[in-house]
Amino acid sequence: MRDTQLGEATSAVRCGAIPQVMAALRNTALAVFRNAGVTQIADTMKYYASKPKLAVNLIN
Repeated sequence: MRDTQLGEATSAVRCGAIPQVMAALRNTALAVFRNAGVTQIADTMKYYASKPKLAVNLIN
């Protein structure tokens, strides 16, 4: 899921602890979507990418 939806394998981040931090952020984003009951992760990510203020409401 992280690789297909979030492009983890193509990430240019390779130094220090940054890859682990980015993986944790990606896992958190997926967990937030799943907790909100989202089934169409890719479509939902595209929707919220253009509406970041609405995305914050998913955390509540």
